[in-house]
Amino acid sequence: MKLQILCLALVLIAVEANAVKQGINATIPALIVFGDSIMDTGNNNNLPTLLKCNFPPYGKDYPGGFATGRFSDGRVPSDLIAEKLGLAKTLPAYMNPYLKPEDLLKGVTFASGGTGYDPLTAKIMSVISVWDQLIYFKEYISKIKKHFGEEKAKEILEHSFFLVVSSSNDLAHTYLAQAHRYDRTSYANFLADSAVHFVRELHKLGARKIGVFSAVPVGCVPLQRTVFGGFFTRRCNQPLNNMAKQFNARLSPALDSLDKELDGVILYINVYDTLFDMIQYPKKYGFEVADKGCCGKGLLTISYLWFTSSKMAERGGERGAERGGDRGNFGRGFGGGRGGGRDRGPRGRGRRGGRASEEAKWVPVTKLGRLVLDNKITRLEEIYLHSLPVKEYQIIDLLVGPSLKDEVMKIMPVQKQTRAGQRTRFKAFVVVGDGNGHVGLGVKCSKEVATAIRGAIILAKLSVVPVRRGYWGNKIGKPHTVPCKVTGKCGSVTVRMVPAPRGAGIVAARVPKKVLQFAGIDDVFTSSRGSTKTLGNFVKATFDCLQKTYGFLTPEFWKETRFSKSPYQEYTDFLATKAVPAAKVITEGEDQA
Repeated sequence: MKLQILCLALVLIAVEANAVKQGINATIPALIVFGDSIMDTGNNNNLPTLLKCNFPPYGKDYPGGFATGRFSDGRVPSDLIAEKLGLAKTLPAYMNPYLKPEDLLKGVTFASGGTGYDPLTAKIMSVISVWDQLIYFKEYISKIKKHFGEEKAKEILEHSFFLVVSSSNDLAHTYLAQAHRYDRTSYANFLADSAVHFVRELHKLGARKIGVFSAVPVGCVPLQRTVFGGFFTRRCNQPLNNMAKQFNARLSPALDSLDKELDGVILYINVYDTLFDMIQYPKKYGFEVADKGCCGKGLLTISYLWFTSSKMAERGGERGAERGGDRGNFGRGFGGGRGGGRDRGPRGRGRRGGRASEEAKWVPVTKLGRLVLDNKITRLEEIYLHSLPVKEYQIIDLLVGPSLKDEVMKIMPVQKQTRAGQRTRFKAFVVVGDGNGHVGLGVKCSKEVATAIRGAIILAKLSVVPVRRGYWGNKIGKPHTVPCKVTGKCGSVTVRMVPAPRGAGIVAARVPKKVLQFAGIDDVFTSSRGSTKTLGNFVKATFDCLQKTYGFLTPEFWKETRFSKSPYQEYTDFLATKAVPAAKVITEGEDQA
């Protein structure tokens, strides 16, 4: 059985092109695809994102010559695989508003250009994450059951082939924004583990024949060659290719062990070697140029492997399908062998390579920073008690330590019209918190996503505030909810929080729920009104709500608080104590007289 499914997977990627000359394949009722732009057939068309391809020159070689939202000049690999299976010439996008129920039977693609295994990747470009694609897949199964019955849905789940293609956007773009958390190896391992987790979740939903594509040599796309490969040499970005190899090296054995653990078949499909060979030796596959993208007209495009700076032309996808891929071991393009290159070691001065990375020692420039570094202030509460301004984010790092977590809530492109044209920048919203009564919010706008995220993290640490927590009933255990009803507002958005009994959980929308978790609130009822679709105002209103938890004084809080005297009151008391002995002396003298 496993050998039969393995042969089927090789048919899907057309390893033996001469053997695939037959008609309808009755054993595969549908093809279901998850992933990024490689497999997207138009899901981004109706999304509020800048990453769309429903305009010329995209689609110039598509039947009819119009752009459909595919990231290619014609069809994409999901279309080619569906055609070779005898299902359809094109695979429809699930987000297509004109999709009919009968169109769902042959399969759909949930892929969204610009997404990846890292949730931050989808947030950067406001596209559908692979995890949200699973939610849409549940909706797809519900539609099949509604229109065609339980038996048809069961047949599709058990006998359809599921393809998962992602990781390119994570490696090429998102890593720069995550470099403060991961090095290259650990980030590649994180992506591979996320891919395995995605396959597990897909299997739980009923999928039994799953193929997962390896990472491609993303360092050899024209964009990476132009930016990192040198103006004249245009070499591949080797560190990026090494990350792709590390991802593949961790993913392959993990999927093999998962295949033995779960019922059904889980395949690792190695397309790295095939595409790398096409890039290194384009003439062998009928191409003339493999290091540049072409958006020309007429017959010029057929000699180019790449259509744009990062998207492959339809003919390149066809050649890749004919060449096929390998399952399991790595061939050419990995380590030694043709195209592997020499191990030149780390970059740096001289033959010894680069200098080992050293952590920069923090030298405080404020009085508060020096007090914290000298361990004269050891808790954040001491800073809040005296209302001291925090102007160095290292203070928060030193006092809170590794318990402080951060998460990017939203990344949105903003544009400004100038004389030179539209200037695009990116605004990042980041929330930090330790889950124990401290939370902060930072907003930063910058030309690059990575710079915006790092700046927002710093601003969030500088804005960390204490969150007062209380009890719903008796004081049993730890504080678990807000102490009283509080309301926060930002723009048109208003958020109201009400104390909840223990065990109720956080009853809130996705955005305030994440902020409340970072603040350490376990149980609360929330309500909101206004334009909550504006996520920035929604986050700010929630943060404003938490800031006001110390704005209300209850009788219980009066007993626990010891207010210090103001300098004026202390001086008045001092004068009063000095005046009493003098009065006594005068009184005694008068009595003797």
